[in-house]
Order: sequence, then C-alpha cells, then structure tokens
Amino acid sequence: MNCVECGDDYLWDKSRAMLGGKRTHCGDCSEETTVRYAGVTGAQGKQAEVSILRFQSEDDRKQYLSFWAANSGLNKGKSCQIGWGLKSTPAVSFETVIVFESNVNAKGKS
Repeated sequence: MNCVECGDDYLWDKSRAMLGGKRTHCGDCSEETTVRYAGVTGAQGKQAEVSILRFQSEDDRKQYLSFWAANSGLNKGKSCQIGWGLKSTPAVSFETVIVFESNVNAKGKS
C-alpha cells in the first residue's frame, strides 16, 4: 500500500494494525494520540450490564483493564477467581461515558 501522507510503500499486517491511526497511513505517519475507550461488563441479576469508560492515559487504561480481568474471572472458565489472584483497585482516573443496564429484577416484579 502507499501512504497518503508521505507516499512510502508499506505492508498492512497485524503489527501495523496495532499501531492505530488511519489505514491509509504508514507506521511513521499513523501516530495515535487518543486514548481508546474501554467497555467492561458487570453482572446484576441474570443479565449483564455494559459500561463504557474513558481514561486520561493509556497507562491508566491498561492498569484498570488488568484489574478488571483478574477480578471478574476473565479466562477462568468454570473455576472461581475468588480467593486467589485478586487485585486491589488501581488509583487511576477514568470517567463513565455511558452504562447500558438491563432489568435487574429477573422475575419482572418491582
């Protein structure tokens, strides 16, 4: 592919895709400065809610997602994560953009 900024040829592969930025830019011209949002789930009742979070820095995002993955039981299969490998809440700055909630009362009663 040819970069629309500098005109150099580049190969589009997985490592180039991880850099972010536009697909039409080579690795040198595709510097990504925006911190991506993160979506995390929470379980209440029989349905899950989804929260979209905005972070101040990429490091804050990585720390929080590492904490969330360890404490939510991600990649644990049917084994329980409680009691081993839990992390404490990191001191990171984030803002909740939106929360998609489900009906927490599974039987429809109020």
